[in-house]
Amino acid sequence: MKNYNWAALGCGDIAGQLAQEMSRQGRNLYGAANRTYAKAVEFAEKYGVHKVYDKIDDIFEDEDVDIIYIATPHNTHSEYCLLYTSPSPRDGLLSR
Repeated sequence: MKNYNWAALGCGDIAGQLAQEMSRQGRNLYGAANRTYAKAVEFAEKYGVHKVYDKIDDIFEDEDVDIIYIATPHNTHSEYCLLYTSPSPRDGLLSR
């Protein structure tokens, strides 16, 4: 079975819960992005995340990411879904 690369968009409590659960299963998040870069770096160091994105848009452009978990405030979800599918849709899973 393929080991999918998960990335978290948002680095708060919900993303932390995802990272902890993945760790319990012997896996780590592949990437993390946050509105504040320093918070993403701190999150990555705490949870062993492979890659930190300088800009939020970069998480959507990384073709190594298979699944993006949106862990941001609810009012931003549709905006991020549109970023993922524009300008050219690609295969993958966007979760929230």
